Amino acid sequence: PSSTGSTGHPHSSTRSTGTSGTIYPPSSTGSTGTTGTIYPPSSTGSTGHPHSSTRSTGTSGTIYPPSSTGSTGTTGTIYPVSTTGTSSTTARHTTGVPAPVAPVAVLTGPEIWFKGEELTLSAAASYDPHNLPLTFSWTCTPVSANASECPALGTTSTLTFPPFAFTAGEYRFTVTVSNGHLSASDSHELEITDTAIPLVYIQPVQGLVNPAYRLVLVGNATRVSNHTEPIQFLWEHVSGGSRQLTNSSFATSMTSSTLVIRADALESNNTYVFRLFATDNGATGFASVSFMTTIPPIPTPTVPSFTVSPSVGEALTTPFVLDAPGWKSAFPSGNPLQYRFAYQVPTKRNRTMDISLGVYQAASTLTARVYVPVTSNVTFVAFITDQHGATSTATYVATVTEIVNLNLTAFADAQMDEIKNLLLSGDKAAAGYGAIRCLTPGSGRTADNPV
Repeated sequence: PSSTGSTGHPHSSTRSTGTSGTIYPPSSTGSTGTTGTIYPPSSTGSTGHPHSSTRSTGTSGTIYPPSSTGSTGTTGTIYPVSTTGTSSTTARHTTGVPAPVAPVAVLTGPEIWFKGEELTLSAAASYDPHNLPLTFSWTCTPVSANASECPALGTTSTLTFPPFAFTAGEYRFTVTVSNGHLSASDSHELEITDTAIPLVYIQPVQGLVNPAYRLVLVGNATRVSNHTEPIQFLWEHVSGGSRQLTNSSFATSMTSSTLVIRADALESNNTYVFRLFATDNGATGFASVSFMTTIPPIPTPTVPSFTVSPSVGEALTTPFVLDAPGWKSAFPSGNPLQYRFAYQVPTKRNRTMDISLGVYQAASTLTARVYVPVTSNVTFVAFITDQHGATSTATYVATVTEIVNLNLTAFADAQMDEIKNLLLSGDKAAAGYGAIRCLTPGSGRTADNPV
C-alpha cells in the first residue's frame, strides 16, 4: 500500500505541503486530521521511505496491535481461552474441582418374604464417587393382580415396614439417589407370601471385589417350625463371568451357610449374582447377593506404559530411571494409584526371581541401580495397583553389562553418603531400602564376583 502526494510514486509518499496522508486499516486516528498514514511495518521521518508516510508537521499516530479506533485510540483487550471480563477472570474450573458425576444407587432386600414379618429395604450401600451427600426418594409399584396398594414411603436410606403392611403379591421398589447435580436409580422386586418360610439373609458385599483375593459370602436363615432338624442350605451361582465355577472354585461346601470363593476363581470386570436357598420342614426361602469385580489399572494408549532409561548400562554404577506414566484406575474410587518396581534374575533351576526395588510408592518414577554378575538382558517389572488392590504389570527389557572397573571404596562411600542424605531429609524408608540394596546380593567376595 502507499500514499501519494502532489508528485506521488508507487510504494512511496512525498508531500510539498502538510496535507495528511491517507489512513489505511489497521490503524488509529487522532483527534485532528494531521496524523500521517500508518503502515505495519512503518517508519516516520521528514524524508520519504519505502512503505512509509512522511509529514512535515504534526505528531505521528500511535500504533495498536491489531487495531484500534476512536479519538484517543484505546487498545482492545485480548482474552485467552476460557477467561471472561476485563480482569481476565477464569471462566471455569480454575480451582481444580472435578465435574459432577452421577452417584451409584444400590438397593438391597429379600426376594421373597412372609407378610407376617417386619420388612426392611436398604439403599445405604449407595455412594457418590466424590463423597457428596445424597438424598433418597422411593416409589413402590404393585406388579401382580393380587398385590395391594403400597403404604407411605419415607425419604431415608432405609425403609422398614411393620408386619402385615402388604398383602401377598409381587411388588417393585425403586430408589433414586441424588447428589444435588445428578441422580441414579436402582430397582428391586419382592414376592410376599401368605405362608411362613425361612427368612434368608446374606451379608451385603461392600464396594468392589478384587478377584486376586478370596471372597467370603455369609448367609443365615430363621426357622419357621419347632423342628430340631438343621436348616438345609444350598448356594447357587446365578450369573457372572465367562468361566463356569466348579467345586474347586470354592474352599467350602456349597451346602453350608457360608461360602468361601477362592482367589482368582472370579474374573475381572464382571457382575456376579449368588443365591442362597434355605429349607426348613419343607418350606423354602431364598435370598440373593450381587457384587462387581474390579478392573486392573489401564494405561493411556498414547503414552508408553513403562520405560527404562538408559536401555544399556553397567551393573551397580549406572542409575536406571524407571517410569510408568499414564496409568489410571477404571473407577474414580480406585485413585490414587501406587507403584512398585522390580527386576528379574535367573536362578539355578532355569527360573526367574524378582528382586524388589522398594515398596509401593505414590510416584510413578524410580531411579535405581541393579546387579548382574555377567552381561545380560534384564527384565524390569512395574506393578501398578489401585485403592481396591487391583494390579496391572508392565515389563521392559534393558541390557546390563558386567562391572569392568569398580572402586569398591569409592562406590561404598557414595552409597553411604546417599543413605545419610536420605536420613537427614527424614526419608527413613528410602534410607532403609538403600542400606538393603548395598548388601545385595550378599553372597560374599569371589574372584568373579567382588561385590
